[in-house]
Amino acid sequence: MGAASLFDFTDLFDRIVFDAVRGWGKRMKPLRLTMLLCLVLAACTKPALPVLGEISEFHLTTQEGRSFSKSDMAGKIWVANFIFTSCAGTCPLLTERMKKLQTSLNAGMENPERAPLHFVSFSVDPERDTPEVLQEYAKRHDVDLSNWTFLTGPFEEVSRTVVKGFKVSMGKVPVSAETA
Repeated sequence: MGAASLFDFTDLFDRIVFDAVRGWGKRMKPLRLTMLLCLVLAACTKPALPVLGEISEFHLTTQEGRSFSKSDMAGKIWVANFIFTSCAGTCPLLTERMKKLQTSLNAGMENPERAPLHFVSFSVDPERDTPEVLQEYAKRHDVDLSNWTFLTGPFEEVSRTVVKGFKVSMGKVPVSAETA
């Protein structure tokens, strides 16, 4: 009889535990579904990119002589570099690297000019780099101007945009830099 009562006790214990667990599982089903939904939604959302700085409004001139401002870039991702056309050292290398990046990113796009990606080269020698000079520079380097713009303008405006906006140092380019 002692063995039978022990068996009955373990059977009763198992029923109590399993019924409790089974009941807990039923009560937890809505919570589990809610948690699963939260995980799925969290996985679907992309965190916003951090804002590292803001570029104030600027008004410059393109290689075609058109007016160009920050608002022309609204909603676009832009890749910028800083050059001067009389530079014989790093500027042509920067232009070539940017050209390779543009070619790579434009590959497969039907209309790169409509893409949300735009390349911008700011002249840091705006007194010499007129729109015509920038146009010739782009032609000499075989640049695809469908989504690439070269900018120049009054020294003060370019300097304010480059130095205060992009935090890139800039000064007047000395005449001797033409042979650098």
